[in-house]
Amino acid sequence: RVSIDARVDSTQLLTTTSISSSTSVTSTSSTTTASSTTNPENAYATSPDYDGQALRKTLGVKATDVGRGVGVAIIDSGISPTPDLEGRIAAFYDFTADGAPVATAPTDGYGHGTHIAGLIAGSGKQSNGKYVGVATAARLIGLKVLNAQGGGYSSDVLEALEFAIANKAALGIDVVNMSLGHPIFESAATDPLVQAV
Repeated sequence: RVSIDARVDSTQLLTTTSISSSTSVTSTSSTTTASSTTNPENAYATSPDYDGQALRKTLGVKATDVGRGVGVAIIDSGISPTPDLEGRIAAFYDFTADGAPVATAPTDGYGHGTHIAGLIAGSGKQSNGKYVGVATAARLIGLKVLNAQGGGYSSDVLEALEFAIANKAALGIDVVNMSLGHPIFESAATDPLVQAV
């Protein structure tokens, strides 16, 4: 492990192809909104404020494609069990302490992982159906690698990725999301995370 680089934070535009094992990792930021159509998996789809399909339409996702049976591992700052994600966090492991990952109750002291989880699978409950995720019926597996300041270690990211691959069948992981990174310090040919992905 190495110390956190204070010059790197979650407001920088970062890529997952530039993570080195000798530097720290931080999360990226993004915002997304949505537009109107009925979603059979979203109880809020009849709301006059509902516009939850713009992102899905942009991505070419049909209203009936809701991610049922799909498990998404989110390697990030954690996932808070918000009303939008209620009942869909299937497992949660913390990689931020020394030693082996710890199965624990879902938490997110920074909020970025929860934001990403909402974009992926948010039900829209807190916005009365206006802002929903792309796959509202997907199961979420939280793999916490970032601290409450949005920073962490490349070694934890690599450990979480290896864990997700090794436990794919046991946890039902179909997709791994890593919305994190840091400035480029070495080429992709020698970057440990690029090689792992």
